[in-house]
Amino acid sequence: MNNQSSIETCKELILFLFTCEDLRYCLKSLSCVTKGTKGVLQERLIQQLETKETKKKAVKSILDKGHAMGYYSSSMPKDSLRRDDEVENGGTESDTNIPIKKLYFHKNVKNLSGWKVVSSRDRSGLSLFTFKLPNKVRNSLFCSKDSEPSRKCLMLRCVDISEKSDLPFDDCYPLGMRIFINSQEFTDLLPREIFYSNLDLKHRLNAPTNLNKALLKLSKTSRLEDSLQMKICFDRSLNIGSTFAFAVFSSTIKTVEELLIETTNKDNKRTVEEFKDDLEECLSRKKGIIVESIKVSLNSSITLEKIKIPFWGRNCNHIVPEDLETYIKINETTESWLCKYCKSPCTPDDIVVDEFFIKVLQKHPNINDIELFPGAKYKIVGCKEMLNIDNSKVIKGGRRSYNKIEMLMSDGEEDRSSFLILSSDEGNDGENSEKHS
Repeated sequence: MNNQSSIETCKELILFLFTCEDLRYCLKSLSCVTKGTKGVLQERLIQQLETKETKKKAVKSILDKGHAMGYYSSSMPKDSLRRDDEVENGGTESDTNIPIKKLYFHKNVKNLSGWKVVSSRDRSGLSLFTFKLPNKVRNSLFCSKDSEPSRKCLMLRCVDISEKSDLPFDDCYPLGMRIFINSQEFTDLLPREIFYSNLDLKHRLNAPTNLNKALLKLSKTSRLEDSLQMKICFDRSLNIGSTFAFAVFSSTIKTVEELLIETTNKDNKRTVEEFKDDLEECLSRKKGIIVESIKVSLNSSITLEKIKIPFWGRNCNHIVPEDLETYIKINETTESWLCKYCKSPCTPDDIVVDEFFIKVLQKHPNINDIELFPGAKYKIVGCKEMLNIDNSKVIKGGRRSYNKIEMLMSDGEEDRSSFLILSSDEGNDGENSEKHS
């Protein structure tokens, strides 16, 4: 194993496999202080690993400890641990143990550079690495027209691996970070900064950085070589205690339409019976209050237009539907994937198309609100007749207070309820509300 790969293996052992006792053992062998939290111990040992005078002894101590604990064997193949991938024939897939947030608008994702780990304790706060530009990405970028942007994408992803409480890691950038490709600065391509009024620090959006514009700009000023050099630097004083990992990926971008079809083709539907159970739970959830009914809008909370494909999230604590296509569109840039109602995680893997609301929208295309009752019975807001989604006839026993009822006949008797035009003595406020008794 060459010197560079030995150092990378040591960093993997320190950051992902060593316990506090393992770290203290290595630090003690290097005559270093062994007190502190795990994060402090990791940074201290990495600093010894990157210091010229102690590097050789640190590598031996770490590899010996890793071998003794069974984390590492000198006979292991090169790719058995997370390390920089050798790029051949336009890029290879990266075998990494860093759990990073899945991107749903990207497919055919490949790690071109391997993960580069930089600690805020590093003296320079600098990461310098080279990666090879795949021919497919190059050809797609330079052959595409302005009206038809390239579907191939080159992107930078960065995570703060010192924060392990919430996996997988979200994209997170060091404060004061700058990036250079072939000595030209492209910091402006990083996700925009968010300023909080009660803080002086500006954090960037948790999203990947699309580097396509950088490649196009470089190609206009000089010949774009197969290998590109990237330099990343940041202010260590603003990132005390943090350790970051960087990697460059290639991918193919999905369109909204592709992701919509992919999501709806999954076996992820909530049946009417399942909706009944969820509705019962929702109605009984209020502490100390008996909820008789819930008023629900059939319009998107985002666009206020009629919902076309109603969905719900597996992690959600409500039964209010949202429009699937609209929801996918608003996540196209940042991929935050949070429910608009309860802010619970709601990725395309969590999305469930709702059969109950599909039937309601089919039967009542011009209705904006309904009122839900136990057993998945419902009323059109402003009307008194109780309806059942499995039966187009009005359920007997419903209270009536209509001034006028008009029936527009359709070709099929079973579709009559879709054409009821009702007026009642009650007003319709058109807002979501709950009735209590």
